[in-house]
Amino acid sequence: MGTFEEVRLGLSKAEAVENARIFLERERAVKGAGCPLTQDFFPVLKLLAANDVRGAARKLHETNPLPGITSRLAPEFFVETQVYNRKAMRVSLRAIERFLADKVKIEHSGPSVAASARSKVAVIGSGLAGLMAAAFLAAQGFSVTVIESQPFLGGSLRNFFPEFRLPSMALDQLLGRLSAEGVEFRCNVLFPRALSAEELFEEGGFSAILLTAGAGIPEMMGIEGENAAGVMAAADMLMLTRTMHAGREPYTTPSFIGSRVVVVGHNDMAFDAARTAIRLGKQVTMVIAGAESDIKVPADIVREAVEEGVKFRTFAAPVSVKADASGCVKALVCRHLDYRVDGEGRLTVVEAADAEFELEAETILVSRGMRANTLFLSEVPGLDMNLDGSVWVKPDSSYTSVRKIFAAGQVVRPGASLLEVMVDARRAASEVAAYLKG
Repeated sequence: MGTFEEVRLGLSKAEAVENARIFLERERAVKGAGCPLTQDFFPVLKLLAANDVRGAARKLHETNPLPGITSRLAPEFFVETQVYNRKAMRVSLRAIERFLADKVKIEHSGPSVAASARSKVAVIGSGLAGLMAAAFLAAQGFSVTVIESQPFLGGSLRNFFPEFRLPSMALDQLLGRLSAEGVEFRCNVLFPRALSAEELFEEGGFSAILLTAGAGIPEMMGIEGENAAGVMAAADMLMLTRTMHAGREPYTTPSFIGSRVVVVGHNDMAFDAARTAIRLGKQVTMVIAGAESDIKVPADIVREAVEEGVKFRTFAAPVSVKADASGCVKALVCRHLDYRVDGEGRLTVVEAADAEFELEAETILVSRGMRANTLFLSEVPGLDMNLDGSVWVKPDSSYTSVRKIFAAGQVVRPGASLLEVMVDARRAASEVAAYLKG
């Protein structure tokens, strides 16, 4: 498995139209939670079923300006609705969404208001929250400038998602569309050190700042020996692998990854790291603190990982890391777990006494979540922070302690899911718009 090409193939126009028609036939039987973005997908399906592909794409973009992202990374909605097409394949609304995102080019006339008459908003960070907010603010007629500290755009989308799940083509297509809508992008600008809030307001003429950057410190295991050479965060491995090989095939093996890899964690990032290591020719074992049924990622991701060669060690909890004489990883020591029935009759996972074992490894990748990386924001006068390092905002809002400065995404809510980040970013864009219009 040496290729990083996208695993899932997209739909053709004929398949997308047919699947839309089939799904509508079962509309009365829809089950499961809908899209958290409050996207009403049925008008989109009706237009597509009538062969109005461009109209369906425009309708989709009204509530979701990032369908090329959500169709690849977000979980399926109405997942309990089991509708199958003539090929006996389950009809996926996300696959239809991806077809409309990838295959239909939406023409934009650009801002309808003269640039001199529009309020200017600076969005700090070009990751998921920043792009979502920028899209909605631009659609409402504001002049939006996205400021990125790195030399490339995309933030976490570019750094932490491998090419086989989010190809550069999809992200570049989104950035190009936002540019066509009037969004300006500035890279290699470190806020607030190279460009302060005061400079943005007074010299730049900006009326509001939206903070969306700053989630990026991985949580480690906190066990003995994890400082050994060869133990690293899955997030760092994904970022290094992607930046080392940006736009180049075939992928070569990075020297910092050994032949036997153990991945601790079973979230999306853990699976992405495991599947990346498989593509680099490594033997990969994922340590699961429970049964396979306890894995929270979508079942199709688990299935693909198994098909690609990832192995699972279930009911195991890391205890310590063993290193050799040179300080390099030799093995991960784990303790067996088991189910027990508690006093209230509930099944709980407990550690089995005196039941340790070792998993040999040259590299251990840890994916236990992320916390806010907001130390750089301490230079913003008056900006209050929470004890966990995240930016303080008024409850259920994006208003910070500083007038004209807003915040959204994982900089406010570390660990938020992709769709939660998008919902928060859309709300923040609405609040910035209301503030500037009011």
